[in-house]
Amino acid sequence: MRNAVTRVDEADITDRIVEAGDITSDMIRRMGDYLSRKRGARAIASRNDIDPVEIREFLPYVVLVDIQADPLRVFYRLVGTRIAEFYGEFTGTWMHERKISDAYRGIAERIYRTLLESKAPVFGVTEMRTRYDAVVSYEWGYFPLSSDGRNVTGGLEIESPERRVVGVAPGLADTFVRGA
Repeated sequence: MRNAVTRVDEADITDRIVEAGDITSDMIRRMGDYLSRKRGARAIASRNDIDPVEIREFLPYVVLVDIQADPLRVFYRLVGTRIAEFYGEFTGTWMHERKISDAYRGIAERIYRTLLESKAPVFGVTEMRTRYDAVVSYEWGYFPLSSDGRNVTGGLEIESPERRVVGVAPGLADTFVRGA
């Protein structure tokens, strides 16, 4: 994870899928409302529905992906600046080619498969232990995108900028929060 602020040991990371009502992040809820308005009567919004000018404040926290179902392949088309600061830059890469831990890959694959199968937004909370022995947690939402209006062919991910840090000195905690 080149230039990543967190310096995460990816073997010590967990994700929990939660109900939409459990999400406390205003930014994630607003992104869901935006995509719902943009898709109109269609079941799934398309990438063409998204106007970057309309979601300017969200862009640093957004990841846009292309998803192929069988076999599962994910291409990271765009990684927001705050996400890249936190994890390292991975725009223009395929998930299966990235040097990530088996644990992290398994979590990501489970989320993408859920998105493909449900054709509905997936929400969750990530908790990870950093190499500084702090625990960082944050909320996220994965929203399906479709090029044909029926099948999931992509996704928009957004991570909440509100990160909780436990178990590290206050000055160092700011480093983790600033990173994303």
